[in-house]
Amino acid sequence: MFGDDIKRNVVIWLASLAACCIGAALTLWIVIETRESTSVLVRIGSVAGVTAFYVLLAYAVTERFATSVLAQRFSLLSTPRAFSEMRVVPHPFAHFVPSSVYPDVHDHFRFPPAERPVRGRPVIYLAGDCTFFEDHLAAEDTMAGQLSRLMPNATVLNAGAMHYTALHAYNRLIYDLVRGHRPDVVVMASAANDVLSFIHHDGGIVDLGHTHMYRPWLPYGGLEADIRRIPSASLRLLLGCLVCGPGGEAWDSFAERISPIFFQPDSVDTARRLFDPSPYQRTLGLFVAACREVGAQPVLTTFYYNAADMRDEPRRTYAWGIDRLNEVARHVARDTGASLVDCAAKLELSPGRDITNKWHYAVNGNARRAAMLASHLVAMTSVQEPVA
Repeated sequence: MFGDDIKRNVVIWLASLAACCIGAALTLWIVIETRESTSVLVRIGSVAGVTAFYVLLAYAVTERFATSVLAQRFSLLSTPRAFSEMRVVPHPFAHFVPSSVYPDVHDHFRFPPAERPVRGRPVIYLAGDCTFFEDHLAAEDTMAGQLSRLMPNATVLNAGAMHYTALHAYNRLIYDLVRGHRPDVVVMASAANDVLSFIHHDGGIVDLGHTHMYRPWLPYGGLEADIRRIPSASLRLLLGCLVCGPGGEAWDSFAERISPIFFQPDSVDTARRLFDPSPYQRTLGLFVAACREVGAQPVLTTFYYNAADMRDEPRRTYAWGIDRLNEVARHVARDTGASLVDCAAKLELSPGRDITNKWHYAVNGNARRAAMLASHLVAMTSVQEPVA
């Protein structure tokens, strides 16, 4: 009955309620008109039965309607398992991590492996953002998946996640080190979301830890769990609207107080004025130090983006900021002696065929990225020769 068009669903719901009211009214009128031929008890029972039938019918229709709206606007409240089935889940230290409910995510790593690293096999740990996680691709088509095929005698742990800044990636690395992971090589890929922290400023206030998410969703965790326990979809929808507003913005877009005019000239000018690369530089320095503390070789990268897709604001400012953070990565590599894969300077990709939509890679582009990284890793370590 209800589809993906919410406006159409509202019309169907209201029409169904109206039909229930009309049906109830007609039935009650018939019962009343026949009062002379029936006893009082029969009339009372008929009225009660008719009323209960149409109330239950209206409730069933409302439940179906509420379920459809929950799925589209409040997906975290739609089913008892919905929260755990989101692609990422809250985490008290790393802010959020990829959900292990998904078949291609194991122990919060996306492809591979389900088991812990094999003893004696080199471990390559990928720390970073959506350019590693790559939710738009099948796991085997991501850069991590292709790198794993090129280096079958190594274990590739993909710890990337969408929305991660360098700070997120660093916190996630520390979390995994505390859990006992000891990678041989750690590769950091970041910059885009670090710039978005400034692009998505909140009236001139920047939170470097949240990028798209100005308020962590952890404060909602307990309340959300309590609401999901309510069996009635209608009541869950009502409470969701009361807590988060009709659009469910606080839960389902994972955004809080991001200005809707962040792409306007004044907002972009503010972002450029606020831009400060020093936190990124400090985070990379901490990343290098943490890797060396546990005997891992740190590898920094520069960020490659599709220049053809960055000509208008605010993407022009994205590119402006990314270029500056790329310079920071080069300086940190020189100052610390860390290894550097300069993707921005050396990677050659064709827009549309290799890379699309700012910095989202296609299968061909990932093949080139994986080959470049594999060659670099073989040159700096004794991992293995890449597969031809």
